[in-house]
Amino acid sequence: MLVTSFTTLKFSLATWRNWLYFRQLQQPCRSSIPQIRTFILDKSAEKLILIIDDQESDQQVLARSLRRLGVLNPVHRLGDGHEAMRYLNGDTPYGDRTTFPFPAIIFLDLNLPLVNGWEVLDWVHGLSLKGASELFVYSEVKNVNEVRRIYDLGADSFLRKPVNELDLMNLIYHFPKHWNIQREKTQS
Repeated sequence: MLVTSFTTLKFSLATWRNWLYFRQLQQPCRSSIPQIRTFILDKSAEKLILIIDDQESDQQVLARSLRRLGVLNPVHRLGDGHEAMRYLNGDTPYGDRTTFPFPAIIFLDLNLPLVNGWEVLDWVHGLSLKGASELFVYSEVKNVNEVRRIYDLGADSFLRKPVNELDLMNLIYHFPKHWNIQREKTQS
């Protein structure tokens, strides 16, 4: 069994952020001597993450895990499938796309009230609303056939609830396009 201290985990997350940041920029790290630490923020912070989940505690865990990994994207949360459909369609009160931009990343729970996640996923797929957005289903599934159906309906990936940081790291690594990552920079 591998035992990891908090310090090692913190170092690993910092290393992860640095690697991912430079992977996004596609340029190598030029400074190897740490002196003064400042933070670089991506100017394109409009890449919204939309979390659609009826459990507020699950929304908070996901948002907190993303922040711990250095994700700076703004997060908007919705509690049911009907609200999600209204948001994605730009219906009232979400018609102003400067205030309510179309999400770059969507996390969708399948077990939602009013309109469930399966219906939202089918609706998004049927109307081809996903576009360039990444759609990730994070939920509890009963069998492999449900996972296949998730991918058939256009989801980019699937995460099992409760979400953990290692799974999120892998998700960010394999789908790097829309993430705004915080990185510690050293200055001379």
